[in-house]
Amino acid sequence: MPATLDKIIPFVGNGMWAELDAGSGTRIAFHQAFSAEGPDHSPTGSPDNPHKLVFAVPSVKRARQELIEAGVTMYEIAGEGEVVYCDGEDVESHRFQLIGPV
Repeated sequence: MPATLDKIIPFVGNGMWAELDAGSGTRIAFHQAFSAEGPDHSPTGSPDNPHKLVFAVPSVKRARQELIEAGVTMYEIAGEGEVVYCDGEDVESHRFQLIGPV
């Protein structure tokens, strides 16, 4: 079934986050990528793509482990409290992020 993008819901704050409502409870979120020097403004499509997909998962720890077992490059879990996050890289070295409870 094709998804429709009905609306863009920008994150209230610093403008480095945007969500798309894809319908049926599915949301696609984009987050500004950062390097050691700060926000990464490399051209879209570069290995340091400044747009990364963010996937909300029920357990970041469990999803991270499943991806590692599947051979995906994953970094350490960061953040604290109820919501943590973890970056990974797809086969073309584009960053993505998992976010949710530990």
